[in-house]
Amino acid sequence: MKYLGILISTFAAITWGFVYASTEKVQEKMSPISSVALFYYLGAIILLPFLLTHRQDMIQGAMLAPKELFFTTLMIIVAEFFIMWSISLLGGTEAALIEVSYPIWTALFLYILSGKQVSFNTIIGGIFIFIGVAFISYSENNN
Repeated sequence: MKYLGILISTFAAITWGFVYASTEKVQEKMSPISSVALFYYLGAIILLPFLLTHRQDMIQGAMLAPKELFFTTLMIIVAEFFIMWSISLLGGTEAALIEVSYPIWTALFLYILSGKQVSFNTIIGGIFIFIGVAFISYSENNN
């Protein structure tokens, strides 16, 4: 299962790379908030068959953790807006390089929300991520 998770995570990284690149083109035509709204609208249409066939499962899940579901959904929308906005300001490559620091924030929030301990390797990896992001941002701004 771990190897499957690594493979799927790699596919997620590849598809997010495409999202950043294609969103840069979309941002030439519309504002970040408009693109977020349109992406979610189109996403709902694309997911409609799933919504119809798994409705009971989603209702049951929503009943088990309504506050968490609402807050997480809200944060997904806010995060998407910040991604779109950063791409419109910086371009896809630089925005993605900065946004890649999210594992550090994930570890911090997991600790705050559930007390999950951060490993030494995670701390070292986080330091490398911050150094890499700072280096790339500094290099991009001085060219």
